Amino acid sequence: IRDGYEGDCDDYSIVMSALMGNMGFNTRIVTVRSGTYGHAYPEIYIGDDRDTAYQILFYVYGRYSYAESIWYSERELETGEEQYWLNLDWSGSNGYMHPGGMYLEGARVAYYPGGLVEF
Repeated sequence: IRDGYEGDCDDYSIVMSALMGNMGFNTRIVTVRSGTYGHAYPEIYIGDDRDTAYQILFYVYGRYSYAESIWYSERELETGEEQYWLNLDWSGSNGYMHPGGMYLEGARVAYYPGGLVEF
């Protein structure tokens, strides 16, 4: 931040996750590899209840009237519970200037605070 917001996608992801985490939100950083191209973006946890998650997604969709859709991901825990995560890659690098932009296709790895890594 001190350097004038200079950086790339992993710098953005780390700063956004740290800021959101400091405000009490659960976040994770996702990396994607598609051929020789790599990308990183943060995601924010929006709950384990589908109805609540959809309310949040519809709110975001309403805030960004030009959004074609709002993308999110689901994570199934060993207990069978679902978690819902909103993509915060809205820097425009994926062509979408809003939270929930379309995901880049490729192999994903999710990194959680505390060291958990999911492939």
